[in-house]
Amino acid sequence: MNKLLKVNRADDTIINSKYNKTNSFSTTSNGFILFDADKTISFINEEARNLLKLDVYPMKDQHILSIFQHDISTIIDDHIDNVIKENRLEQFDLMISEFPVQWMRFMMFPSQTMEFTLIILDISDEYIKKGKISETQEINSIINETAMKLNKTEKPKELLDSLFHRLSSTLDLDFYFNYLWNKKDEKLHLMNYYGISEAAADRMRVLAKGEAICGIAASKMTSEVMEHVDQSDDRRLDLLKSIGIKAYACEPLISNGKLVGTLSFGSKKRGSFTQEELDLIHTISQQVTLALYKISIVEEMTHNTNSLQKANIHLMQNEKNLRDIFEGAQVGIIILDNEGNIVDTNPAACSILGISEEECKSLQVKKFVSDSNEIPIEVHWSNLLTLGKTNSDEYMIHRPDQTERIISFSASKDIYHEHHMIIFHDITLQKSIEQSLINEKNVAEKSNRTKTNFLAMISHELRTPLNSIIGFAQILDDDKKDPLTPKQEYRLGKILYSSKHLLQLINNILELVRIDSKPEKADNNNKPVNVKDAIHDCIQMVKNNASEKAILVSVEEDLEDVTILVDPIRFQQVVVNLLANAIKYNKQEGSVSLYWKVTGHYLALFVKDTGIGIPQELQEKIFEPFYRIFHEDFNIEGTGIGLTLVKQNVLEMKGTVGVCSQEHAGSTFWVKIPI
Repeated sequence: MNKLLKVNRADDTIINSKYNKTNSFSTTSNGFILFDADKTISFINEEARNLLKLDVYPMKDQHILSIFQHDISTIIDDHIDNVIKENRLEQFDLMISEFPVQWMRFMMFPSQTMEFTLIILDISDEYIKKGKISETQEINSIINETAMKLNKTEKPKELLDSLFHRLSSTLDLDFYFNYLWNKKDEKLHLMNYYGISEAAADRMRVLAKGEAICGIAASKMTSEVMEHVDQSDDRRLDLLKSIGIKAYACEPLISNGKLVGTLSFGSKKRGSFTQEELDLIHTISQQVTLALYKISIVEEMTHNTNSLQKANIHLMQNEKNLRDIFEGAQVGIIILDNEGNIVDTNPAACSILGISEEECKSLQVKKFVSDSNEIPIEVHWSNLLTLGKTNSDEYMIHRPDQTERIISFSASKDIYHEHHMIIFHDITLQKSIEQSLINEKNVAEKSNRTKTNFLAMISHELRTPLNSIIGFAQILDDDKKDPLTPKQEYRLGKILYSSKHLLQLINNILELVRIDSKPEKADNNNKPVNVKDAIHDCIQMVKNNASEKAILVSVEEDLEDVTILVDPIRFQQVVVNLLANAIKYNKQEGSVSLYWKVTGHYLALFVKDTGIGIPQELQEKIFEPFYRIFHEDFNIEGTGIGLTLVKQNVLEMKGTVGVCSQEHAGSTFWVKIPI
């Protein structure tokens, strides 16, 4: 039977043992157990299970005594009762096995979360190699008292500062430095210190791993003892030498294999430490590490609890905001389960479906499906569950009041576990308006075709007798055997002029009808055209009209002689109409000039006149069919078709046309066509 021994309690003394320096606290595996006032386990780590040799991992809510051997459970239970009832630290050592010899150190203490902590350490090496060494009552009392307070305070800095100061005084040491490891910037930050000035502390406030002795201890996670520092040439000791340290010992503070910080002591009076002093520094470091480890766990739990509370508040606020959006949305929203049952609806959805919210939640969505839909609801539902989308975004629904509505919808799969969302809005009025517009468009197109056919028919019917009138009038004018009197010639000239004007009007109408009814692609008839020669021919065609008003028509000098690939007939119609328009709306004895330039793959042609100009607000209208500008000082005849034909021909040539004009100062029409 194993021999069980209770060595001591924390309120009597704490055991300090001589450790081999290579067996630092970093190699110790700490068992960690949390339990409540009912002695029920709430957490146990893997190290505790290994130390206690538990074959089965203890379950949460298991009684703590069930994990210990029967012959030691009574002793442990007494200490647990003391911790729970007296709210104090309990520390004791037990030999739990004689063959092989195995000693365990148990530390129990209360925490701020209404739970209790049990830390288990394997201290067999202490008893086998060194035995149990008692330190002075004063040092034990200092460590004991501080350890008790550390487990209950939220501000450990002040208590640790007091502990280090008292120990330094007792051990006749002149310096101590306590660094904490910062995970964020991965550096050591000085928390407590003694024996140096504020300026010196500022120089060593932050250390990286590997920097100075503390950084080396942190990097290697081993104890570093430097003796006779003042006699050493090691550059790593420059910082210690600068503040007068002769002997220096630094212990890494390590918990569960993770760096917590470092603790070091130094002397300026002597160049070395005794083994007992080093063992004591090591023991102090253990106690400090355990206390900081416990405090860090409590802080982490508190931080996690606060974070969860904040996250919960944020989640509740988001839920409220989403619910407000859900309820206030102007579109219908339905939440469905996998069977198509309506789980939730918003007011807009109920309004569109024509029933109350209570009635909605007791129905399946297929109840509202109209028989007039081409795609069955089962197809939509299958596509939503398998593909996450539906085949159509419009659907006809049947309402309880026997009316049908057209909706536009979208669906989202698995907005949360096995629940899906349909968002829809009523487009019945929109579809009705669309159908009305289609009907009106069809009527308008039919009327337009009727108008176009009528214009084509009447124009052909008018052109036949008009050609006869012009022909016989020309015969009379050319008859040399039976010449006309001057009065007759004057009247015949009026007939010919009016007839030709009417014929031109009819031809323009027919051209407009052709473009409107059978637009042709201009590139089908493209041919090389010399711009200068084509412009010259166009000027000759309007020469008589210009002479009647004494208007000079000219081409600017030094223009590029360029040949373009274009429909020659359309090009000629465009230029002639622009020239005729410039002459018609020009002043007596005015001028018209033409110029052009090639930019990239386009020819830009300009026709500039000294006419009456066009008001800014009318410049967009002049290209509309039959639109004419009224001028009170000029009685200008015209049909309002010429510029319309210009625009239509230019568009057929894939070009653009425009005008720059100032009233009473003339106009410049420009055409840009690809070459």
